[in-house]
Amino acid sequence: MKIEFSRKAILLFATLIIVVLASSFFFYEREKSFQNQILYQIEENKNFGKGKSKDYYKDVAIKNTLKKRETEIQKCYKDLLLRKPTPTDSFLELDWTVQENGTTSGVEIIQTNMNDEFFLDCVVNILNKIKFPPPPRGMPEYVYHKYLFKNLDDKKK
Repeated sequence: MKIEFSRKAILLFATLIIVVLASSFFFYEREKSFQNQILYQIEENKNFGKGKSKDYYKDVAIKNTLKKRETEIQKCYKDLLLRKPTPTDSFLELDWTVQENGTTSGVEIIQTNMNDEFFLDCVVNILNKIKFPPPPRGMPEYVYHKYLFKNLDDKKK
C-alpha cells in the first residue's frame, strides 16, 4: 500500500515543524534569560549594604559613557547661570532605562533643587540621545544617576 501526500500537505507539515521548533527555541532562550536575571538579582542581594555595587556595566560602561557627554551637561548648567543665579551647590537626580540595543528611554527627574524648565529639558534631551553600550544581560537595564553642580564663580567672591 503506497501513501501519497500532496505538495500542500508536505508544506503544511514542514511549516508546522518549523513553527514548533522556533517556538521551543524562543521559550528556551527566554527561560534561560529569566533564570540568569534571577541569579543576577540573588548575587546583587548578597552584596546589598556592603558598599559599592559590583555591577561592572553600571560602574564602568554607564559611567564612562556619561563622562564622555559631561561637557554637554555642563553647557546646560552654564546657560542656566547666564540666565539666572542658582544655589552654589545644586543637584539633579534622574533615572532612565537603557534598552537592549543601548538606546535610552523613560528619562525622568527624581529630585532637584533647580527648578528651571530650560535647564531640566536640556539635560533630559541630552540623556535621551545617548547611545549606551547594550546591557550585557540582554535585558533593559535601570539606571540612576545624580549630578552635582557647583557655581565656581560664587566660590571666588
